[in-house]
Amino acid sequence: MSLSAVVYRSRGSIDADLEAQGARKDKRTGEYYFESPEIEIRFPRGFCEAKEWWIGNITSVAELRDEFEMLTGRRDLLLIQKCLFSGSHCADLIEPEFFSSIESEVYEISSHFKTRLSRPAKQFLDGMLNIIAVARTEKNPIVFV
Repeated sequence: MSLSAVVYRSRGSIDADLEAQGARKDKRTGEYYFESPEIEIRFPRGFCEAKEWWIGNITSVAELRDEFEMLTGRRDLLLIQKCLFSGSHCADLIEPEFFSSIESEVYEISSHFKTRLSRPAKQFLDGMLNIIAVARTEKNPIVFV
């Protein structure tokens, strides 16, 4: 078991008229999907994804959570509440209204604990900033899968 996050492509960044080909849009996640496998196979795997990010397995997610809690002394970080609370949650979202607050946490942790962060923690923080940037561009939430 592991944790990944995805941002789905917005209609404006897809070069095909998916609705005309039978696609439906999940209003909650922004995902375009096909109910018919015969239509879906016409598109490459991941065609509707702008970014997929593998965060880690259950153990590595727990280690990240513990590291951030230990460094900051806080369990109420949005990074934890929205992402690192479990290494196997899915269908949860980080809605766009949380992006700025999470970015602030990332910058604060990065600057205050720069020399004490593990390599995986640094990679996680960079990955979070990257996926937030993609989500803003696509105007879609971050979805855990």
